[in-house]
Amino acid sequence: MDALASRAEVASFWRKPSLSRRCLPNLIHYPPFDFRPFRVITLRDFQWRLGIEWTLRRFKPDVVSVHVDALVCARIKRLAPQMPCVFTAWGHIPPSVLHGDYAKAFPVMDGFTSDSKAVLDELHTVPGTEHIRDHIFRFGVDHTRFRKTDDSQLILRELNLPNDAFLIFSARSLRSTYNHETLIHAMPMIVESIPSAHFLFVNAHGHRYSDAAAYIEKIKEMIAARGVLERVRFIEHISHDRISKYYSAANVTISIPIEDSFPATIFEAMACESPLVVPDLPDYAGVVDSTCAMLIQPTDHEGLAQAVITLARDQKPRESLISNGLQIARTHGNLDFEVDRLMEFYQEVAGV
Repeated sequence: MDALASRAEVASFWRKPSLSRRCLPNLIHYPPFDFRPFRVITLRDFQWRLGIEWTLRRFKPDVVSVHVDALVCARIKRLAPQMPCVFTAWGHIPPSVLHGDYAKAFPVMDGFTSDSKAVLDELHTVPGTEHIRDHIFRFGVDHTRFRKTDDSQLILRELNLPNDAFLIFSARSLRSTYNHETLIHAMPMIVESIPSAHFLFVNAHGHRYSDAAAYIEKIKEMIAARGVLERVRFIEHISHDRISKYYSAANVTISIPIEDSFPATIFEAMACESPLVVPDLPDYAGVVDSTCAMLIQPTDHEGLAQAVITLARDQKPRESLISNGLQIARTHGNLDFEVDRLMEFYQEVAGV
């Protein structure tokens, strides 16, 4: 939002203000006193018809960007048929929804955005969407914030780990979607080969999800059953001003969902020079390959263990992945560049 706000006047609707790290009110203008010629309105999971209608009349946007709920686009088109409307999908939409409730909403849209070409291809399988323009927008990183730091020993002390700990960071939220089970199955093999191995899990945004607590208990039981619970640390959500310290302290960062779009985790870890192990998914095509990350099948715990062991024992592939990953983060994960391209897409859709 900040990046868009430096380029346009933005109004943002949130169904639950608490979902914003800043506790945004339901309606906010960015910036409040600097009116620019191009305007964007972003509606996120907001379903009150009167609120939408009032905002459209008051704000008079050039384009509307709707996240997650495609039915909001349909409502907007009924209220303002000529209003350009762009739908953003952050992740794969279940086919039953894509070809069910959303099937009538998608053809009236003016644009699609996603962080994955595979997701965009799925959107275009809905009849009547063949003509709709699309754009890949990946969350880049602020390289002044995400960079290698010298706080590794500080982080190890905070985690109550030995100074020589080999830290393996599972960087995705503690939810079943992100397939932490494969890492747990790999733990005994990793510990046998790397006696200093320790593991870190982060419950990112866990307070948002009702299933998070039960899932944490499940994986703790799995870890305890393998006799390595004393080697594992769990922490709650890490603030943006500290997360680079954890990536920098991690000898390996792991993100192995069975299905994904394109997570910010990849660019964040690369920018902080933490070597990555990720699944070989079509969503990462064109950005991530074997030159900048160790690629595995997401349920292959033996392959995961071997990837981690290789990174612990062999400096040459480790240094190569770090160097290539840093370059990828700079070229493909530049936030300002990505936002500039997104603004160009909005302007193209709006015809301004």
